[in-house]
Amino acid sequence: MQNAIKSIISIDKEAEKLKAQKEEELKIKKKEAEEKLKLLWKETDREISKIKEEIISKKKLEEEMIIADIQKQLEEKESVFKSKYEKIKNKVVEDAIKNIVALTKEE
Repeated sequence: MQNAIKSIISIDKEAEKLKAQKEEELKIKKKEAEEKLKLLWKETDREISKIKEEIISKKKLEEEMIIADIQKQLEEKESVFKSKYEKIKNKVVEDAIKNIVALTKEE
């Protein structure tokens, strides 16, 4: 009977020992998993920042392209305006010369 009690006590101690060992293993695994999770979050944050920078860069490029296009359109309109202005100016000068010539002939 004493042997049976000793055996049960021994088994109980061994079970407690295994339980403590398993708990320690689980704590270690949990800590490792938490560390991996932290690293994943850091990497995710880096990737998100990288994507944000790319988006900002693309938006700036698009804005620059739009501005360049608007500048080109303005230059084209300015050129057309200058051309029309020169034609009108030349016509006014021509008419003025004709009027002066006509007035000179009348005198």
